[in-house]
Amino acid sequence: WFTGETKYAKFAHDIFRTYMYGMYYLNPPTDLGKTNTIIGLQTFEVIHDSHLEVVSLCYDFLYEYFKANREEVGIYTAVLKKWAEQIIKNGNATGNWNLFQATFITHAALALENNSFYSDNKGIQYYLDLVFNQTSTRQGALTSSINTFDPVTYLWNEAPGYSMNVSG
Repeated sequence: WFTGETKYAKFAHDIFRTYMYGMYYLNPPTDLGKTNTIIGLQTFEVIHDSHLEVVSLCYDFLYEYFKANREEVGIYTAVLKKWAEQIIKNGNATGNWNLFQATFITHAALALENNSFYSDNKGIQYYLDLVFNQTSTRQGALTSSINTFDPVTYLWNEAPGYSMNVSG
């Protein structure tokens, strides 16, 4: 992407494709206690599924290479959406979890096409609306979550370590 040289895109593509095909066929871990309330697609807790950010950026940087080589990207976008849906399903709408989840979901959303492009009508607008405006049991809207910051000190209302991470 940076140099415009195909050899780098080819190298990155081969790694990306292998990883994404693996993620496509991966089922989320199963909680033997049958609670399944925090499990991510790749990690034990959705708050640690930060690889979604990297994967979304890689997809975006390689997109022109995909188009030039007529590669079907349906599996890649299915993984981005599957991952975002797992975070939405098993997240936590309060505390610092909500903001980290919002970051991951936003990265996935920004790599997607418009809603009308997908048969399930879940594209960039759907996921961004969910992150910014919709509050559910497992994901809080950023427009209301921002009220958790103290209006005087502008600090996040959690333990100092958490507060500094969230403020960052």
